[in-house]
Amino acid sequence: GAPMGAFTVGGSYEKKLAKLLASYEGLRTAAYPDPAHGWSIPTIGIGATFYPPGFRLSGKVKKGDTITKEEAYWIKQQHIKSHRQRLFKEIAAGEYSKLPDGVKAALESKVFNYGSLGSTLTGLVNEGVESGNYSQVEAYFRNKLALHNGGINDWRRNDEAGLISHGKSKRAKIDFGSAATSLDNVSVATEPMRLDGGDTTDTNVAGVDLSGTEQGKGTEASNRL
Repeated sequence: GAPMGAFTVGGSYEKKLAKLLASYEGLRTAAYPDPAHGWSIPTIGIGATFYPPGFRLSGKVKKGDTITKEEAYWIKQQHIKSHRQRLFKEIAAGEYSKLPDGVKAALESKVFNYGSLGSTLTGLVNEGVESGNYSQVEAYFRNKLALHNGGINDWRRNDEAGLISHGKSKRAKIDFGSAATSLDNVSVATEPMRLDGGDTTDTNVAGVDLSGTEQGKGTEASNRL
C-alpha cells in the first residue's frame, strides 16, 4: 500500500524530483539571460525566473543575482509545489495520490515543460489509476510527446517514459520506486534550505531547457544533449 504520513516540501520525493529536473534543465548559480527573450527574463538556478516566499531574495530574478547550489534546489522544491496546483486542476489530488512516484515525477516534469497535462494525457492517467496499468501513459510519452517540436526533447520524454514504466531515470540515475507517496497532507510550510548528503547530481548540463521555467511556456528552447 501507499506510505502514509505528511508529504512536505523537502521530503525525499520532492528532493528527488528537484534533482531530476536539474538533470533535465541544468543548474546555474548566477543569473543568466533567457535564450529566447534575453535579459528581459533573467533566470537562475534550475530554470527559476522569480523567488518563492521565504527566500532571502524576493520578486523576479535580476541580472547580477547569485545563489548557491543548495538554494537552487530549495527554490525548485518550492516551485514544484506551485506547479503541482496546475496538475490538481486536471487530476483530483486524491487520485493523484494513488499514482506511483515515478509516474508522478514524469507528469510533474511534463507540466514544467508544457504548463499542463492536456486532456488526452489526463484521460490516460485517470484510466491508469483505475486499472493500475500505466502502459498507455508511457506509450503516449514515447510515441506522441517525444515527437513534438521536431523531437528536440525526445531524450527527456523517453527518460520520463522510463520513470513511468520502471520508476527510474537512466539520465539522472534516480530511482523513485513503485510506491505511491501520499499527498493527502501537503504542507505549505517552508523548511530550512538544506539537502541530504551524498548529492552526486551532475549539474554541469549544457543546453539548458528553459521551457520549464515558472512561466510554463509550451515551446522548447533546449539543445539536444
